[in-house]
This record gives sequence, structure tokens and C-alpha cells, in this order.
Amino acid sequence: MLGSLKTICSIGPRYCAIGSAFYTTLVPRVTPFSTRLQNTQICLVYPPIIQHSPKPAMVSTLTYPKVARNEDQIDNLFGHQVADQYRALEDPSDATLDAFVKAQNAVTDKYLEETCKNRSQVRERLTKIWNFERYSCPSKHGDYYYYFHNTGLQPQSVLYVQKELKGGKADVFLDPNTLSEDGTVALGSLDASKSGKYMAYSLSASGSDWVTIQYKTTPQVTESASIVKEGDSEIIKWCKFTGMEWTHDDRGFFYQRYPAPDADADPGHENSQNEQHMTYYHVRGTPQSEDKLVFKAEDPKHVVGSSVSHDGKYLLISVHPSCEIKNNLYVTPLEADKSFKGQLKLQTITEGFDASYNYIANQGSIFYFETNKNAPRSKIVKFDLENPSQGFTDVLPEQEGVIERVGCVRGNILVISILQNVTSRLALLDLNNPGSKLEHIKIEGDNNLTIDSIISDPDQDFFFFRAVSFQSPGTIYHYKFNNDKTIQGNLEVFRKTELSVKLDKKVVVEQKWYKSKDGTDVPMFIFRPASHSPKPGNKVPCLLYGYGGFGISMSPRFSVSWNTWVHAFDGIVAVANLRGGGEFGEENWHLQGVKHKKQNVFDDFIYASKALEEMGYTTAEHIASMGGSNGGLLVAATANQAPDRFGAVVCQVGVLDMLRFHKFTIGYLWKSDYGDPDVKEDFEYLYKYSPYHTIPTNKDVKYPAMLLTTADHDDRVAPLHSFKFISRLQHLRGNVDQTPHIIRIEAKAGHGAGKPTAKAIEEATDMLAFMACHVGATWDV
Repeated sequence: MLGSLKTICSIGPRYCAIGSAFYTTLVPRVTPFSTRLQNTQICLVYPPIIQHSPKPAMVSTLTYPKVARNEDQIDNLFGHQVADQYRALEDPSDATLDAFVKAQNAVTDKYLEETCKNRSQVRERLTKIWNFERYSCPSKHGDYYYYFHNTGLQPQSVLYVQKELKGGKADVFLDPNTLSEDGTVALGSLDASKSGKYMAYSLSASGSDWVTIQYKTTPQVTESASIVKEGDSEIIKWCKFTGMEWTHDDRGFFYQRYPAPDADADPGHENSQNEQHMTYYHVRGTPQSEDKLVFKAEDPKHVVGSSVSHDGKYLLISVHPSCEIKNNLYVTPLEADKSFKGQLKLQTITEGFDASYNYIANQGSIFYFETNKNAPRSKIVKFDLENPSQGFTDVLPEQEGVIERVGCVRGNILVISILQNVTSRLALLDLNNPGSKLEHIKIEGDNNLTIDSIISDPDQDFFFFRAVSFQSPGTIYHYKFNNDKTIQGNLEVFRKTELSVKLDKKVVVEQKWYKSKDGTDVPMFIFRPASHSPKPGNKVPCLLYGYGGFGISMSPRFSVSWNTWVHAFDGIVAVANLRGGGEFGEENWHLQGVKHKKQNVFDDFIYASKALEEMGYTTAEHIASMGGSNGGLLVAATANQAPDRFGAVVCQVGVLDMLRFHKFTIGYLWKSDYGDPDVKEDFEYLYKYSPYHTIPTNKDVKYPAMLLTTADHDDRVAPLHSFKFISRLQHLRGNVDQTPHIIRIEAKAGHGAGKPTAKAIEEATDMLAFMACHVGATWDV
């Protein structure tokens, strides 16, 4: 897999509330405690002012656990004396950590059970809505189609195989639910060999980013398919941020790994830095100890990726310096014997980390890439390996919207998803017809939707894609080209996912624009009951969600939790498209919210809260802010800066200590967005907003109720961030605020990927119940 760090980690199935969301990323990100979304007709009727019941009496007798403080832990950083009394919580082997987790969870569970009276109703409702059949897009390998299916409440989705696309018998190919008793072993990346005879797959345990790689034969071969058993020397260990790329002779595949950590390490529970990402080649039928090192970057903190060209003749190597959307790109012809003796002789396509380059397909020596070079919203270019001096030639110039995804079919037709005004559009481009224009594909009900996956193959004459929205968990489309050589074909609905519970409430989806602090226009989606049209004085409970980082767009998506908030609590969901994201490209949006411009992101979110009040949707005390990972940083920082703008805050797996984030696991890769705490200018900026260091101490400040969530095997954003923040928050404000400040710590879970359904439902239950309890939401079912 090549391209930016948003796509380098090969993508595997992960079911949230809807089905497989094919993504993995190195950035600190968690899927909204939800999944994907839709649009309905906007109601033009203005009802009377909505007055929800007042918030319940605040709890003033909450007793927090006593956490040891080291008053002597003071760092002298660029002339600042920075206290870090909870440094001991950074050590996962600390003997007191288990007691800390148990004590904090006990306080949280007791509070939620006794104070948030709708907890059991929320759990029951979520379970009912979550219990619906969901599917991934099919993909064809050899003569067989593969897809994921979940009957509703299965812990993990099951991979099926069938010969006929429609009406054929489907057989279980791989069921991860049989690999653990509690459903915490999840499938990650998948890659079938070109012949379709072998399927390589990765498995993660307890939500960790660490994976093991295995493979099995498919029905394409005559021998029976058998899974590689634990203890077999062919299991490949200590892999992270990896895909598998088979050579076309079926001999083996490329993958990425780090050096093994300490022998007694519990994968995912350690927080030491990962360095020296490497590409290896594994020969089928041999132990991992015989795998060949193919490539490693000169800088041990760089991340590498690999991809075999679709014709099987070339290996492409990508090197990424950080989470910045830039990479170097190299290519080499694949050797016939795959001996890989010594260093590969690489031909440079691009160096200097000047832009991102994502491989799409090639026609002989002519390679096609999606790039943001001199194109902040991306464009498509070609490069001839036999005439490298010609450089890159534009094939499709930059469009009004942002190119999100590109696939290839028939060897010459590109399938392109374009995000325009935060809504996906789909188009085709014929590479064999120079100067041809995009052929747009009309999708029914195509306002406010997201195309979250495209499944295509240059050697096939069809492709699949899935569109989701606020209300729709997904419609899978099948596009098959006509027999002639034109770009024309037939689009049909292949499978439409339907909820098992009918949600009767009339709802609308609107996109509103508001001005941020510096006058920048920022869009925001509002998903609400039709009865709650804006009117001054409205006090409707509102869930305000944001992310604002790493060039990741918050386009429409479906969420069981969001729909429960709207339909069961009669509330509003607002999703702000903050700077720092990728909604409007690199230069004008992403880069306006990074490093010394990060405050723009916080301002955008605070002003979204103000806009909701000014537009007449709700008031500040009825707004619950929510964000995960980088979004956890967002909601914690804005709670510190503008505590009066929120009635409640849910901070999921947040990056909260901005002076030490770079010292753990892969945190150093995030310097591209945050800056480097070891550089004085960056330190000074980070120190001003770091949530751990900026908790207000003024007793007159009305701090919102706050729930943090984290997990013991989160090796993306280590739980130490949440442990330290909640300890300091409880210490500084525990005797000041009547609002609760609590943390929920999940066992055998990670940053979010691979979380079994039951755990996801329990977590969503607690978050919804907590928010409802503190923003005046009442049960309306």
C-alpha cells in the first residue's frame, strides 16, 4: 500500500455500527462513536420554542480515588518550570496502575448507574438498533467473491466466499469469532494472491495496532483450506501498519514490521517508541526467520509501505517522514527468483518529501498517481519509467472538490470519488481518451452522503462502491461496463442495508455555515428532528462532534449512537467541519489548522457552539461536545478555554499531554500537525493549549461535566494521556465543581479498531447516558 499515511496501513474490515469500514491510519484518530450518515427533506415549518426539562441536580458528594502525586517531578523546559506530578502513570508496569484503573472505573460505574437513570434504557435501545444485518462490498479474486457479513450482534464480522455473485451458496471462509472466547481478536488487512489461490490476513488482539500475519488456501485450489495454527513457525509476528502484497507467482508476499520489543512485552500494553519500520518478503512455506529484508529507511523514524503493480512486474516503495501528507516514491522491477540478495536497486520517482504520491495503476512503463503536488485538492498525473526526464504530466487537473479515492477498472478507466462541499460525488475518467472529461455517475439521493469504499480491479470490467449517510447505514452499488470499449455501463443497487428497528421520527439534515473567530466561513452538518427548527430560545439537547486534524474529513456518516440521540432523546447532532481536516484540501483547510495555527481549530469549534445558539438551535448549557483521539485533544482544549460553552464533554482516547506525546509509540509522527515539543518555538505554542497543563484553577469558572474514555491496549494514543489528565482534573477541581469528572477505562481494547460489538454498545451506552444526564435530554421513546 502506498500514498499518504492515511492510506499506508493496509485496510481491513472493522465493524462499528454498520459494517466494515475499510480504513486504518497512523494518525491519532478514532471513528465517531458511531459510523456513517444521510439526508432528508428540510422542514420549513417553525414550531414553538422547544423547552426541554431542566438538568438534574448536580452531584456534590462524588469522592474521587486518591492518586499518588510526586511534587518533586518538575522539568525545566526552555526556562519554564513544568510540574508533572503524575509521571508515574506513564509506566504500564507500575505496580499501582491496576489499583488506579479499578478505583477509577468503580467511581465511574457507580455514578453512571445511580445518577444517569436512563442507562438501562439506552443500552436496550442501542442493542435493538445495532442488531441489523450488514455487509461489506464484495471483491472478486480468481473465480470467487469475498465479502464480510454480520448478522447483527456478532462480536466480529465474518468473511464469506461464494462462486456466484447473485443467488449462489455462500460459505464461511474465515470467522474471527472462533479465535477468541470474548471476541477481542479481529481481522485487520486482507490480500488475495493474483491467482486467487491464497488469502493473506492479519489479526490483532485486544485492539492493539500490533498484528500477526497468516494465510490460507482458498476454494480456488483443490486442497482443503486450512488455517495456520498457533505455534506454527510460518505465523509472522511484530507487524504494524502493514498490508500484504503478493507477487504474482504466488510464491510469497511483502509486509511491514518493526523489530520485536522486549520478550515479555504484552502487545499493545507497552508504550515504548516504535522505530525502524521495514519491508520484508515472506516465501510461502518457510518460517519468518528466513524472510528477506527488502527495504528499510535511513531514518529509523520514517514509515515505509510497499505495493506490487497491478501487472505484477514492479515493486513500489513509499517512505513517509511523518503524518504529513507527503512521501518519497521508488520503484524496481521484480526479480524472477525473488531472492532479494542485498539492497534493492531502486529507481527514484520522487524524493525530497515535496508532496504525496499514491499509486493507482500502470500501463506498461507509464504509471498513474494521485498527488497533491501543486494541487491542494489533488490531481492525477502520469510518469513514464522509460522517460523519467519528462517528469509528471497532468492527466486530470485539480477539480473544485477534493479527490478522496481513486480506483481503476478495465485497465484504462479510473473511478474517482470527489468530496465537494463535504459531500461525495463519483465520476469516471478514460485514460485511453486524452482530454476526455469526467463522466459523473448519478447516485439516488446524492445529497449529504459519503462514498466510504470503492472496490475495483484493473483486470475487471465492473466495480462496487458503498454510499452512507446520517440515516442510511449503507447502499452498495454495482457498476458493470457495456461490452463495447466505451465508458458507458449500468449502475444498479446491489444491496441496501436496512435497520431492523423502524425509526419513525421525521428528521432533517442541513448544512449551515458560520463565521469563526477570524472571520473564516466554516460549514457544519445539523442532523435533527423535524420538529426542532431553529428559533430563539430553543434549549434542545445537542451533541456537537469535531475532529479537525491530519487532513481527515468529517463527511456524513451513519451512527447508531447519533440516531439514538436524535430519535430517543429528541436531540440534535451537529458535526463541525473544522480547519485541520481535509474537507477543502491541503493548503486552504488542513494546513490552516496545524502547528502554530492549531488555535484556529479550537476557535472553529468554540464558534460552532456559539453559532448553534445564535441560529436558535440550543443554548450552551445544553451542548455536549464530543471528540476522539485528535478530537479528544479538541474537546479537552476547548473545555479548558471556553468552559461556559458546554454543558458536558466526552473525551475519547485523547492526546492530552502535548509536551510529551512524541515520546510514546508512534507519537513522534504527529509532529507534522502539532509541532515538536523539543523545539522552543513549538514548545511555547503547545504549552499554551496542552489540556493537561491548562486546566483552569479559578474557582469561579463553571467547568462542564466530563467523561474520559480510554483502553488498556491503546498503543496509538497511550492511555497515560487520559490517566494523567483525569488525575490532575480531579485534584484541581474535584472540590470545586459540582459536576462530575470521571474516566471509563476499557480492558482488552485499543484505540477503537477491532472492538467487539458488545464492548462498543456498552461504551456508547455510557457516553450517551452521561451526556443526556448533563444537557437536559429526556427519554422520548
